[in-house]
Amino acid sequence: KTYSFLTGHPDALLLDERVGLEVKTTSDGNRHLWGDSGTQQIPDFYYPQIIHYMSVMDYDRWDVAVLIGGIDFRIYQRS
Repeated sequence: KTYSFLTGHPDALLLDERVGLEVKTTSDGNRHLWGDSGTQQIPDFYYPQIIHYMSVMDYDRWDVAVLIGGIDFRIYQRS
């Protein structure tokens, strides 16, 4: 609201819950950058994007889903 020039294109919004969702894929070689599913441990370089979207949408929570190596699906909650 303060900076009207900021925009974003979230992957999904859960409007009833006021939660955003960012979806990622990565290679198995990056598995070590991701924590256990259900934690907040995502690679540091995704935080600016998540914080930006939370600011633009005025949401308190943003989930991140990732598919690692084409077989390992995980979901993280960032608030």
